[in-house]
Amino acid sequence: MEEAWVYWGWEQKYGKKYKADYIKQFEYVIPKLLKLYDPDRFYWRSSPSATGSFDEPRDENVGDRHYWSVWHGLKPFEDYKNYHFRFLSEFGFQSFPCIKTIASFTKPEDRNIFSKVMESHQKNGTANEKILNYLAKDYRYPYSLEGLVYLSQLLQAEAMRYGIEHFRRNRKSDRCMGTLYWQTNDCWPVASWSGIDYYGRWKALHYKAKRFYAPVLLSADIEDAKVKLVVVNETDSVFSGKVQWQLADTTGQILEKDSVDVMAESLGVSANITLDFSKWMKSYTEKSRLVFNYKLIKDNAVISSECQLFVKPKHFTYQDPEIKITHQGNELEISVSSFAQDIELKTEKADAVFSDNYFSLLPDEVKKIEISDNMDAADVYAVSLYDYQK
Repeated sequence: MEEAWVYWGWEQKYGKKYKADYIKQFEYVIPKLLKLYDPDRFYWRSSPSATGSFDEPRDENVGDRHYWSVWHGLKPFEDYKNYHFRFLSEFGFQSFPCIKTIASFTKPEDRNIFSKVMESHQKNGTANEKILNYLAKDYRYPYSLEGLVYLSQLLQAEAMRYGIEHFRRNRKSDRCMGTLYWQTNDCWPVASWSGIDYYGRWKALHYKAKRFYAPVLLSADIEDAKVKLVVVNETDSVFSGKVQWQLADTTGQILEKDSVDVMAESLGVSANITLDFSKWMKSYTEKSRLVFNYKLIKDNAVISSECQLFVKPKHFTYQDPEIKITHQGNELEISVSSFAQDIELKTEKADAVFSDNYFSLLPDEVKKIEISDNMDAADVYAVSLYDYQK
């Protein structure tokens, strides 16, 4: 309400009485009742809001903020790093629903994002064009609708990861205290900001959110050839563990690696690992073959891990990873012959929620995945970015 009143022209549209009534209800009546009947309940008068009474609801230094310049404003993901909000309570990025969901409301001849049916299942104006605009910045254009769906979901997940990891790194000194992205799920089968589509099918975002919202997170802030590794600890205990990182090429050859002991205070941030890989990036061709892999380990268990590139995926030199899936009971083992980015595990028959999905692997790694009892392990297959960027 405060946002709309101050910035959307509602004051001119509705007049001062609505503002006075709103302040009375949400800043006096409701808080008074809560104090009487539920005194331990936290209450926030509006969102976004700074100090209340419609006073500067977009103040970056007080209260909570909404931010839509990435997506509605077509700003690049890097724009998140220009801001250090206290609490970001609304932001998001769209993607298409899973291909099985699209099949539920289309005929084969409708399966183009600019068909009448597909546009009817998109209620955000020119959002399909927005997705293509962002896709062109990061990826090569795919040859199929299935590829477009996959890439749109990776874009969405990357937009949220990039922003959320930046804001979590700013947890230090109690600056940024949290984020809420828009949105979790859908009320009908549609292209939207959701991480789970109408039929309960998980998009890439929902899988990756498990990783970038891990209570203890290792993130990499990459600027050209330089990397800063940051441990964010949002638990009630001091964290002690080990950071393992390696710089590899697309074949999996290790160029550099190290293991470093780290400690992060409770509800704190540890930023003490800075790396410079300039010597490996004397040409763009060299840069387009490099992968940075990093893991946070405690008691021999990996609790946070990720792979990042130094160029956009559309410029990376992918090789066929020859993804291999073996299974025993309800456990899959995934391995590759060369670097595989954003492996998506799929089934044709049952709808499946895997213990993890949309992950990257190097040849020296084996990924173990648990599946549910209703799934046939032999029905599981995999694709990766190689399949849509070759």
